Amino acid sequence: MESRKQLTTHAADIGWAIIRLPAGGIISDFGLEILNPDQLAGYREWLTDIGMPYPSAMAYLGKGVELAGGVFLVLGLFTRWAATLLIWVMFVVTFVVGQGNIRSESFYLLLLFSCFVVAGSVRLSLDVFRSGSSAHFRKDQQQTHLLSNGPNTKTLSLV
Repeated sequence: MESRKQLTTHAADIGWAIIRLPAGGIISDFGLEILNPDQLAGYREWLTDIGMPYPSAMAYLGKGVELAGGVFLVLGLFTRWAATLLIWVMFVVTFVVGQGNIRSESFYLLLLFSCFVVAGSVRLSLDVFRSGSSAHFRKDQQQTHLLSNGPNTKTLSLV
């Protein structure tokens, strides 16, 4: 029974990593547009046309958050913070720039980044090493083991 729970936990960790890596790659690819002056000028013009305040700063800020946030998601570093900033960017893109179009890819990304805020980091991330969370994960598994088997059960856990 215990090995089944461990297998499920490991599968969930792998699943979150499989989702996190391409999501970070996709959003950082959008953020790379900050390095293309022509494309960034187009964004500034467009933001000016729709009446966004400080269009130049907003273009740099949005693309910078996309680039940095995407890289942090790929690495699994500061996952919740990066996802939170990306949610704000996608919120502005969806509801301010996109006029509330919830059928847009920006809204789907907003929902995906919300999942990363709720789920946080998993073992397959740099956050585990940054915060010493590997000990935290072992403690959680021991508590789960005690809850499922009771405190008087004598079993050996290799975790």
